[in-house]
Amino acid sequence: MIELCSRSPIKDDHHQVRSQREFWALKKQTRGHSMRRQQAIKTSQTVMNATPGTYILVMHLEHPIHITIGKQPSQHFLSGYYLYIGSAFGSGGLRARVGRHLRDKKKMRWHIDYLLAHTSITAVWFQTNQRLECTWSKTIASNEAATAIKHFGASDCRCLSHLYTFKSLPDIDLNPDYRIIYPCY
Repeated sequence: MIELCSRSPIKDDHHQVRSQREFWALKKQTRGHSMRRQQAIKTSQTVMNATPGTYILVMHLEHPIHITIGKQPSQHFLSGYYLYIGSAFGSGGLRARVGRHLRDKKKMRWHIDYLLAHTSITAVWFQTNQRLECTWSKTIASNEAATAIKHFGASDCRCLSHLYTFKSLPDIDLNPDYRIIYPCY
């Protein structure tokens, strides 16, 4: 697994590797969603290419909030960490899909777009050339600290959800090939 730090200079194809301990220590919430998203976009565009794959957005919601998602009734989201599992097997692959999620200005298309407008992204985990959405969803769901947001992002499969919430940053090892961490301290 390669972990990439968004504020580190990119020196070679392997980038800066960070330990898992450092990653889990990254619980501090900071301000400036827009600046962080811009850093995230820049890093993901440098690291990811048009390769297809599966990804997880690790997000933090600082305060509880009610969010209306599309035409659905308003839904209450508790403060804490959220893991959203998605795939990018269309045109542009991981770079295009994750880059779109990281942009502030976009047409609200998917369920996750509505939540992303209120969260800060702390990490993106991804695995190239493999469809792992349902496998990762089942692994995360088996964690007793996880609470599934029922049917969120899972309209095209039989999973209970592709979005899970945790009171604190979860210690889940899904063994992705890459982790991009935002922001770096």
